[in-house]
Amino acid sequence: QDDLCDRKKILSLKKLLMKVPLLESLDLSHCFSKKSGFSDWSVLVELLKEHPHLKDLNLGNNNIGDGGMQALSGAAQHLTNLQALFLSANEIGVGGMQALSGAAQHLTNLQALFLSANEIGVGGMQALS
Repeated sequence: QDDLCDRKKILSLKKLLMKVPLLESLDLSHCFSKKSGFSDWSVLVELLKEHPHLKDLNLGNNNIGDGGMQALSGAAQHLTNLQALFLSANEIGVGGMQALSGAAQHLTNLQALFLSANEIGVGGMQALS
């Protein structure tokens, strides 16, 4: 039930954001239910692909996990203007960091990356290097 609601949230948000194609800052922190284990990140990826002007993206506290990071990394090639990416408190581990590392080649303007309160560990940091 919650997962369906979260999907509907994104689809509604997508309709709204179509009206602001030059959007530069988007805060979706605490937006998706941790209880539901929302996992259809492809819907969010499609929304992000349509907003290449984003400079700041906050996805903190959304229970993204490694699988979500793998899905979201698909949006990176469209977010080349991104300067700040907030991914704190998302239960991201080594697999998520590997996905982020692969996406980093497209994030050439990234100046700030927030990863606090995740489960990155030494292996995750090595994946980024």
